[in-house]
Amino acid sequence: GIALDTGNKLVVAGYTLFAGDNDFALARYNADGSLDTSFGVGGMVTTDFNDLSDYGYALARQVDGKLVVAGNVTTIAGTDLALARYDTNGSLDASFDEDGRVVTNLFGSSDQGQAILMQPDGKLVLVGSVDEGRGTDFGIARYYSNGTPDASFDFDGRLSTDINGFDDYAYAADNATFLIVDIA
Repeated sequence: GIALDTGNKLVVAGYTLFAGDNDFALARYNADGSLDTSFGVGGMVTTDFNDLSDYGYALARQVDGKLVVAGNVTTIAGTDLALARYDTNGSLDASFDEDGRVVTNLFGSSDQGQAILMQPDGKLVLVGSVDEGRGTDFGIARYYSNGTPDASFDFDGRLSTDINGFDDYAYAADNATFLIVDIA
């Protein structure tokens, strides 16, 4: 994921191999392409969720400058959706689910978070896919700005949708199109 930060700085999110497993990773660059050393450690941040592999795929910048990375984490049972929110200096934001990190099991053993949408009201929408054992479906979860699930969204803040009885994947979300999909 990529976002334009204040002062024309670019923030890039993804993941990196660190100490034997993958972790969320961010880097912030100045307008001239140099690392912004005021962000994280030397311009970079890594975040481990549970000593298993974590994959960051998407990035959103909130109006207050905080950054939210979306992806998934590996668990003993499979993979779950994951969000991490960072303050403008790159530290985890403890006001976001108490430790800056949120993990959500949608419905299956293989949940993949691929994209994040920041709604105008500040709510976060995470989209991707979920495998409930009968095939892969769209997976969507919506959260309040503090990281708690929005129970007004399908009663518990999460849903899955089977489009055509085969595998369905959601890869992107934005305010104009909401979902861009690949139906396999």
